[in-house]
Amino acid sequence: AAGLTYVNDQQPGISRRKAGKSFSYRSADGQRVADADTLQRIRALAIPPAYTEVWICAKPNGHLQATGRDARRRKQYRYHADWAQVRGEGKFERVIAFGQALPKLR
Repeated sequence: AAGLTYVNDQQPGISRRKAGKSFSYRSADGQRVADADTLQRIRALAIPPAYTEVWICAKPNGHLQATGRDARRRKQYRYHADWAQVRGEGKFERVIAFGQALPKLR
């Protein structure tokens, strides 16, 4: 949907490491990520600094862009903006169908 690729956090991705007061990012092969567009995309995800075990999708068009563990160790997800929009539209369409079927159910 919307030109996105299905991905999951078991696939090779970008990892985040503490580097002084900020973070450095490493690709799956251990190389430091220096590409300005990729770093801008990562910053735009606004992954909280407290998250641990951070995985970032290597593909800019992956439906799932990042995962991480919060302070309570719950897995948190960051989705591509287009994916969130597609999912929201699907929910809205189901609500309309339900509303139309409701009188028949009563």
